[in-house]
Amino acid sequence: LADYVGSADLRQQLRTEEPLKYRLAAVFEQLETPLLLVLDDFEQNLELVGDRHRLLPGVAEMLSSMIWAVRQTESDHRLLLTCRYEFEFSGLSALYRQPLATLKGANLEKKCQRLDAFQPKSRVDTVLQVKAKTLSDGNPRLLEWLSKVLVDVTTDAETILAAMAEKTEEFRENILAETLLSQQSDEIRALLTRGLIYQLPVPREAMVAVGTEEAEQHIGRAVALGLMEQNADDSLRVPRVLPLEVPEDEELAGLAAKELYRLWWEAAESSSEAQRLEMHRLAIMGEEGEIAAEIAYQLAGQFRGKSRYKEAVNLCQKSLQVTTSHRLSHELATSAREIGEVDLASTFFDQALETCPDADFSY
Repeated sequence: LADYVGSADLRQQLRTEEPLKYRLAAVFEQLETPLLLVLDDFEQNLELVGDRHRLLPGVAEMLSSMIWAVRQTESDHRLLLTCRYEFEFSGLSALYRQPLATLKGANLEKKCQRLDAFQPKSRVDTVLQVKAKTLSDGNPRLLEWLSKVLVDVTTDAETILAAMAEKTEEFRENILAETLLSQQSDEIRALLTRGLIYQLPVPREAMVAVGTEEAEQHIGRAVALGLMEQNADDSLRVPRVLPLEVPEDEELAGLAAKELYRLWWEAAESSSEAQRLEMHRLAIMGEEGEIAAEIAYQLAGQFRGKSRYKEAVNLCQKSLQVTTSHRLSHELATSAREIGEVDLASTFFDQALETCPDADFSY
């Protein structure tokens, strides 16, 4: 801090033998420009004791002094910590906790636009770009690593994918603390594995619904250890870069679909397109035909209204694999006709007529 203070007198005050909190307070009071003190990668100051993170010796005093000095001077100076894990500290009540979600949608695209491999004029195959985004799971640091792999490797696609997989494994080992995961109980590992059924952050109720016994308690511990993301709205998500197998359980997917349908469709005033697609994905996987049909019909109509005909066709085709619906058949046929798929449109117009009940014969 002394290196960034312009006044020699202030630098001298920082180097006195007084307790740190008094030295900081004296300097903070005299600075005209507010400071933002950033303690990045704060997990470097933590040690794992049992299943909890605690501050290394000496760090607690330093952090307490900084917090005390900012509050004591009632100034505009601020302290910002970035840390992957929750940790035990008596002064946490003075800090505002702001969970950060993984990058999605527009934020993900903004990040990708800054990376060479994902530039509009990039020579990297679009299939590989999509694969890299999927492997990154919205993590900006992993995106940066994978971008370098795609740009540097000039051999065939198989070699590139292998290099990407190695980077992902390296990320898992070094950043997401595979050893920490291995130390958890079978119950917590089971909760995290089952929670991977969701691709989007979901309400706590939805995570509890697919969890094991004592899921509430296990969720709290998983969040504290950084093994589960908790967003500002308290929604939860298990990061897909954890070294766990994503479940392909039809019964679990059906349970997840019904729970999200209850929370995001029946109880909520509205839901986003991404949330509806997530409900639909789980309904297809869990063969919950009625849920899949209802959501697909609404979404397909919206897609068609925005000239997103191919997406509407694809959505309806997936749904009709697990259910029968004259409305979906008609919606599929209508969109197929718009993109020149005459035979496909004719087939599903006929199917709509064949399966339409007399009471709803409005085609």
